[in-house]
Amino acid sequence: MSASADLHVEKVRENYDTRVDQWQTIYDGESFHDHVIQRRMDRCLEAVDTLGPVSGKPLSEESRRALDVGCGAGQMALALAQRGYEVSAVDVSEGMIEATTATFEAAGATADIQLADMRHLPYEDDTFDWVSGLGAIEYLTDPGEAVEEFARVLVPGGHMVVTSPNPYRLAFALDPIGVAIGLLGPPPTGYPRQYLSASTLRGLAERAGVEVVGLLGHGIGPLQVAKKPLLPARTSIKLSHSAERSLPLSWLEKLGANMIMVARKPG
Repeated sequence: MSASADLHVEKVRENYDTRVDQWQTIYDGESFHDHVIQRRMDRCLEAVDTLGPVSGKPLSEESRRALDVGCGAGQMALALAQRGYEVSAVDVSEGMIEATTATFEAAGATADIQLADMRHLPYEDDTFDWVSGLGAIEYLTDPGEAVEEFARVLVPGGHMVVTSPNPYRLAFALDPIGVAIGLLGPPPTGYPRQYLSASTLRGLAERAGVEVVGLLGHGIGPLQVAKKPLLPARTSIKLSHSAERSLPLSWLEKLGANMIMVARKPG
């Protein structure tokens, strides 16, 4: 770990400590960005529901563990708990840990919730059936460090679901002025964020020794010029849903605002 990488993580922590309110309400928001975040979790949970625990036995018959990394306000972690998993949740932000704790308390649910850096997960090898990292690995200077850690704590045969913003998203292609503004101006958060293509994610999976099960792009749009939307959010969301239903998967992989990768640790 380099000093510059550690400083980057510290800036991320400081920024997210100021964004707790945003993440407590983002899954109820009506903007296109909120919709993409909501859709991201829905699609990740579809993978969890489809692939299930390693043993294939019902969760009611056998305890299985899931870890949510970069847990934010705890919505994904709670959804895993409600599916019957014994859940652990970690985040680098103290504010987000407090928010996740509040989310579980309000739901009358329990979880192992810890402050932790995703590069150094506080768990032993071969612990979890599922590791989820939604909007997490792009906050590292080397996202592969996190993918390797996710693989380490997975049981053989276990799965990870990892997401990242896509550098080739349609919105960027349609708004070169907005892209130029983003490249020329300082990062609004005080630190850069990684944009990882499908091929980059596949490379990270290979580096970590896991097998890619599926790779999907989602969130088509919005139409904008100089970062200003041309259509109401509701219209953009409808168009995005229509595109996701009609476009081939190979196109979604190239044009989606976000990428979702599901990978399996060899058993």
